Amino acid sequence: MRAPTFKPLAVLILSAALLTTGVVSAHAEDAALANAPLCSAPDPSTVIVDPDVVDGLDLDTCDVVGVTVEADGVGVTVPEAGMTVTAVGEVDGGDASYLEVDVDDSGEVSVSTTEPEMEYAEILPDGSFVELNAEQATAAAAAAAYSRCNDYSYSLLSGNWRPGTLYLNSNERLPGNVSKSTFEAMTVASLNVWKRGTNSCGLSRSLNVPGAISYGNWTFDANINGDNTCAAPDSRNVIDFGSLSGNLLGIACTWYSGGVPTYADVRFDTSNRSWVTSTTGCAGDKYDLRSVVTHELGHVLGLGHATEYGGNDLTMSPNLTPCNAASRSLGAGDLAGLYVKHRG
Repeated sequence: MRAPTFKPLAVLILSAALLTTGVVSAHAEDAALANAPLCSAPDPSTVIVDPDVVDGLDLDTCDVVGVTVEADGVGVTVPEAGMTVTAVGEVDGGDASYLEVDVDDSGEVSVSTTEPEMEYAEILPDGSFVELNAEQATAAAAAAAYSRCNDYSYSLLSGNWRPGTLYLNSNERLPGNVSKSTFEAMTVASLNVWKRGTNSCGLSRSLNVPGAISYGNWTFDANINGDNTCAAPDSRNVIDFGSLSGNLLGIACTWYSGGVPTYADVRFDTSNRSWVTSTTGCAGDKYDLRSVVTHELGHVLGLGHATEYGGNDLTMSPNLTPCNAASRSLGAGDLAGLYVKHRG
């Protein structure tokens, strides 16, 4: 566990001795915590900590609201009591990040870096929905060569959000090879994939997927900092481009109140990223923008990452790969998870 550190605005860095003596610890006595520098930082927004430092704290004895919790390349600002924030990031090179900070109604903080458990279900050609256990799903995948149409895995994020408008900032910080009209068209098309359940498996199911993309002259910014941190929300759901640190391709932040998702923002990286709008002739470390947009919108709609059996081309795969456009449409597991969340 590292000691709490401060962003460059602050000149003070807490001594590592605080940890060795147990003063700043999720398991320290309340009386000691109340006197810890972490609990009385003059500007909590400048403090960065590992999950273990705040996990289990009580806001009544150690007010860490506004402190940034950081893990696996993403961060979350600790919210008020009764609030939850989830950050889900996609990493260049085939990996993913997950961080959830929850503060219950009594003010107790809990932090998780473990994604929701996998679930499995098959939608048959006649539209029937059949739940599977892990053994059945594994057997089904092993019965034939791997296909996104025989991979029935999915995971669900908390709550069931019915978002209204998603504001698309298509006017600022776009990559040089992505025009305003292209970004708008791709984002609308990606949301329609989810709304219609468009898939490559010939499957159909009655859906009621919410949300609409609003674009034009908006210049709203996602509440996501350049250090990949989900900051405090405002009253809008925003999708934009912006600089992200490390190897992050994109990040989706969701804010919950009383366990109900209320707002979500998405940002795609422009710091050092090669995006393509068509995979024709694609080579090297370039990512299909529409595939990544479709993936991130899946998080907005409440789907987590799917741990696949033998492949990496489900739309909600945690292992996004260069020059792969498969995620533009849904696989079997993607559609099953979508139906559980947003059945018609």
